[in-house]
Amino acid sequence: FTLYFLLVDGEYLLRLFVRAVPMDTKHIQVFIRKFRETVLHLLNGYFLVALYQAAIAFILFYLFGIPGYLLLSLVLFFFAFIPMVGAAGVWLPVTLYKLTVDGPGAALALGILCGILISTLDNLLRPFILKDKIKIHPLLIFFSILGSLQFFGFQGLIVGPMIIIFFFAALEIFIEIFQIDKSEEADSHSSASL
Repeated sequence: FTLYFLLVDGEYLLRLFVRAVPMDTKHIQVFIRKFRETVLHLLNGYFLVALYQAAIAFILFYLFGIPGYLLLSLVLFFFAFIPMVGAAGVWLPVTLYKLTVDGPGAALALGILCGILISTLDNLLRPFILKDKIKIHPLLIFFSILGSLQFFGFQGLIVGPMIIIFFFAALEIFIEIFQIDKSEEADSHSSASL
């Protein structure tokens, strides 16, 4: 519902926002540009990680003879976007199914491979995919995602990295303004000494 109105009235709301905020327009545009870039990069990063997880699940489920491996991989793709549950919401029940059908040996092997190749690598892969796009150290992205998930819940997937991005954008604007003031001071001191 909100997305519909943002698409229909987005330009008007953005102009209203720019007029209402008591900042220089060029500085507001820096925040808007960073916001757009970051949201697009975050969505692309999450999509790529979910695609990786689904592809690995497809291969593992196929190799271990799990019936419906294609459908299960597709379901895992969508589960990858759910925080705290994630891909384990699919591969864990599949491992339990394998335990009841083929015994502990195959189930243990499938569980270990899924745990390492799908769930563990996800935590390492996401910050490195986002690092090149967002231009922030992967450790900061990792901690911003973890902390914001705990504080904001599902929205933390986007909110945490956005807070970091806005902080660095504000820092960039501050440095730009500070350097302008410093250069004006240097000019006034040099003209005063003449």
